[in-house]
Amino acid sequence: MLAAAVAIGGPGLPAFAADPEPRPDMEEFKRRLDEAWDDMMRELGPTIDSLGALIDTLDQIDGLENYERPEVLPNGDIVIRRKADAPPLPDEPERAPTETPEDDGKGIKT
Repeated sequence: MLAAAVAIGGPGLPAFAADPEPRPDMEEFKRRLDEAWDDMMRELGPTIDSLGALIDTLDQIDGLENYERPEVLPNGDIVIRRKADAPPLPDEPERAPTETPEDDGKGIKT
């Protein structure tokens, strides 16, 4: 019955029957969209992987107030030291206080 109504149609009534063949312009659009997606993923893939590693690292930080400011070493490494008075991490045993070397002005304290 519905097929008959669609087939009969009439002025002002939309045709609901799907095109049996995809339209060439839609196929071209889909192909270009797929190519653009592939290009974007090729370019962003390494960045997305790096963000995953950063998120994993941030998950290990219990609170920024427990860490010193980041320090960039001469070789480019970045060190973020935990403050001596910070509470132990949940899976870390109690730490004995360590002595801090005096600043002799000759470089980075360790």
